[in-house]
Amino acid sequence: MRLLPMVMVFALLCLAQQPEVPGLGASAETLSLRTLAGAPMPLAEIATASPLLLVMLPDTGTSALCKSLSQVATLPTTSPMQRLAVVADAAALGSCAATGRVAIAKARADLRLPATVTAMVVDDSLHVRLLLTLAPDSTGWETLRAKLAQWFQGRQTYEANCGHCHGFDGAQASSPETKSLVGITRKYPETKVLELGAQFGGVDMTGWSEAKKETLLSYLRGL
Repeated sequence: MRLLPMVMVFALLCLAQQPEVPGLGASAETLSLRTLAGAPMPLAEIATASPLLLVMLPDTGTSALCKSLSQVATLPTTSPMQRLAVVADAAALGSCAATGRVAIAKARADLRLPATVTAMVVDDSLHVRLLLTLAPDSTGWETLRAKLAQWFQGRQTYEANCGHCHGFDGAQASSPETKSLVGITRKYPETKVLELGAQFGGVDMTGWSEAKKETLLSYLRGL
């Protein structure tokens, strides 16, 4: 068997270790963001009192970046939320007016930003609770607004029906019989998840609309 040249081996190892955007339910601490001046920006100091809306913007030129920042500045429209835009190159921002209304961070040089606008909701446990890749047109921002509103409603639905036993992160237990909800939508079909909630969790969904059930699922997907 031929041995790979050492340079190629080193490159492959660096690629394997290169941090990527965390997935749904994963910790966001690996992002290792920095201020525009280059100082570390710990997420733990930002995502505290309320969820953090973190929007990653690809380097598509100053004009496109400014338009995206203007969109971020109006999000969300239904609930108060901290907003943070992440860019690869601060110089590309130019003199965007929206930079005064949106907190901005630089991605560390070894972080591979997505090729399209990607938004995530990070809670105070620093886990990704909502993750959405936006379509490259205005419909993507409208979809994000709708998904944010749905997620916030889902959090309220969860708190009213599930949080007292499972905790807000789904991992707590009010009794030895209480099962963890972490990753439940990745273990079972979503219709089964609702059945289990009604059967074992005692959640009475009689009279719930399909829209309300979907709000609960939108929250559970991030656990």
